[in-house]
Amino acid sequence: MMPANIARLSRRGCLQGAAKVDIALLNGGKPSKSGECDAYAAHAYYGIETEAVDRIAHFITANIKRGP
Repeated sequence: MMPANIARLSRRGCLQGAAKVDIALLNGGKPSKSGECDAYAAHAYYGIETEAVDRIAHFITANIKRGP
């Protein structure tokens, strides 16, 4: 998602119901080998899969509610 899209979503309140929002912009990756929304493209974090999954996992584990 491009920064302009992030600002647009934020202005429209699309993320208002979320308990917490953290936006990470990842750079790099490999040139696409498929359609833009398929597995081997930027939208699938092609070439930076490990970094993307690590960032998502860190966010989840840092924000998970444990116990009562």
